[in-house]
Amino acid sequence: QPRWLVPRHRMFWVDTRLGTRTVRAAPGLPAGRAEKLGDGSVAALSPGGVLAWQDADAAPRRIGGGGLASAFTTAAAGNAWVYDAAQGRVRVLTPRGREVHSVRPLARSAGLQFPQQIAVFADGSFLLGGAGELWKFSSTGIPAWRMDRIPGPVAESLPSSFQLAVDRRAGSFVL
Repeated sequence: QPRWLVPRHRMFWVDTRLGTRTVRAAPGLPAGRAEKLGDGSVAALSPGGVLAWQDADAAPRRIGGGGLASAFTTAAAGNAWVYDAAQGRVRVLTPRGREVHSVRPLARSAGLQFPQQIAVFADGSFLLGGAGELWKFSSTGIPAWRMDRIPGPVAESLPSSFQLAVDRRAGSFVL
């Protein structure tokens, strides 16, 4: 899946399937992982937890303070889903940075140790993962299941850090 990468004031849109790279100036966006939103704007998350937006026609703006976000992704509607580590909730934000709603995952705090990955399905259910665990929650935040081992005969533990990709329509995911 193509991704934006933001190292030092430039964004690189890399499509590994086509072998292409597009470069765009990004002064003011934090270095880190970025995703394109529905209206052409871009959201970037710094390693320090700062989430910032840059519209196609405006200057970047930061959303929240430092240490706010530990994971984010975009949903089909173009909204950003952000895990707010300070408040222990998932915030759903429009491409303009306005909060649409939020969900507090109902899980023991020891189980959600600073999630680093979030993925959203078409029905609004979502995955939160990191620190060797992966949780699935309903759209209201009720846990559906928790996984800390890779299924199969060997049953290895999940690594402490991993990436997620989802097929929103099929409801499947890949670690």
